[in-house]
Amino acid sequence: MARRPLLILRVAAVALALSIAGCRVPQRIPTVVVGPFDEAPSVATFERILSTVRTAGYEPSGIDPQHGMFRVRSMSTTRTGEHGFLIQCFADGLLQIVPVGPTVTREPGVFVLPATLRTEMVALAQVLSSARAAP
Repeated sequence: MARRPLLILRVAAVALALSIAGCRVPQRIPTVVVGPFDEAPSVATFERILSTVRTAGYEPSGIDPQHGMFRVRSMSTTRTGEHGFLIQCFADGLLQIVPVGPTVTREPGVFVLPATLRTEMVALAQVLSSARAAP
């Protein structure tokens, strides 16, 4: 009988270790494009996108309205350094989100990144998608 609780404890420990390791498995995500945005390209659309990002808790940096680009720092925590997203607005009203950071790599057609960063990138795309329509 003493072996049964020990076996259950071992199985639980292995399951916990596997679930923790699963969180560290790099995730693949294709290029994320949001849009088209109403009234693009325009200063008003770019400002609407910046406002939406700020409302979501990000502080844009490296803002370049001429080229429709800016960067935001990731809110996800990783042990490997600072990560973020480069956001590029295009004349056809589409917006592209590119993950950047020390653990982000690019393979043909996809980015490979930590699971937490992938989850945040998808959430950011959803937030930006909500700003597509002009007020």
